[in-house]
Amino acid sequence: MTSFDIKCPKCGSHTIEKLKNQEHQCSKCGYLFYFVTPQCGSQYDFSRYEL
Repeated sequence: MTSFDIKCPKCGSHTIEKLKNQEHQCSKCGYLFYFVTPQCGSQYDFSRYEL
């Protein structure tokens, strides 16, 4: 199993709380975001999300 070092995309804080499924909330600024990786079980093509 791979461990990820998740940080808030808004403030950069590492104090992240997992709420449900892939939903996470920053404990510092309250920003709500979804953390999704290819290992999350989805078989969709992620190429459309490349920056």
